[in-house]
Amino acid sequence: MVTPEAARSRARLYWELAGLLSIGGLTVYYLSISWRKWPDPTIDFGRELYVPWRLSQGALLYRDVDDLYGPLSQYLNSILFKSFGPGLMTLVTANLVIFTAIMGTLYGLFRRAWGVLAAQVALAIFVSVFAFGQYVGVGNTNYATPYAHETTHGILVCVLLTTVLLRWIPAPTLRNSVLAGFLLGLTAVLKPEIMLAGTAVTVVAIATRWRTGQRTSPAVWMGAAMGALLPTLGFAAFFATRLPWGQALTSACRAWLSVTTSARYVAEPVQIVFLGLDRPWAHFLNHSFAVGCALAFFGL
Repeated sequence: MVTPEAARSRARLYWELAGLLSIGGLTVYYLSISWRKWPDPTIDFGRELYVPWRLSQGALLYRDVDDLYGPLSQYLNSILFKSFGPGLMTLVTANLVIFTAIMGTLYGLFRRAWGVLAAQVALAIFVSVFAFGQYVGVGNTNYATPYAHETTHGILVCVLLTTVLLRWIPAPTLRNSVLAGFLLGLTAVLKPEIMLAGTAVTVVAIATRWRTGQRTSPAVWMGAAMGALLPTLGFAAFFATRLPWGQALTSACRAWLSVTTSARYVAEPVQIVFLGLDRPWAHFLNHSFAVGCALAFFGL
């Protein structure tokens, strides 16, 4: 005989499954109406095909072909080209897998924070607004053919890092610490803003752990530090097989060194406009107003 509590639990499970199926259908719909119409054929996205293709043919990043960002995404895509052949749909297929992983991780985070309904609404908005839409003339800001793969890869890394840190706070085991450190280290070989986001969520986790007043062993911090260094050291060792060690380490750190050493960030007018530094105070006020509106909306 089914108890009332078991019946309610089963009903909640069916409700959740129905919601997930609806989100899946919504994803298929937006994917179908945007199919193979995502990237701009001449602007920007060509780089996302050209760089990994060159690397798959034996070129060395930063020496034979230049890039402003870290080495992880380009070499990951070059492995895909080597394994499955170069082409647009090779990257699209991999990007859709990454998008699915982002959705699943986000769902778990939202479900933990605010419950099933909030998680389903959040994912529905994520899919319908941010996934495959094209709101400007150059349609490269989507998850199928992103302007920079470092961004979409970095979003996955950051949400995974958040998930691991939620386990780390109450139980800072060596395993959780190394994994969290490794994910934070991956942000350092992607893109500066991804590194900033990963560092921010890590600082919040450490502060939350500190507020509990519980002791954290030195081995935990050493494990996290070693995990954080592994991605950079791994790429440095890779570059060192074809470059002097100094250049190899610089190449491995390109994700954040570009901000301070590249003239393209500090001198080119178009980069100044992209960064918002052409009118910093006006942009600051506009962003502050937008943030205020968003906080008021979520507060309601």
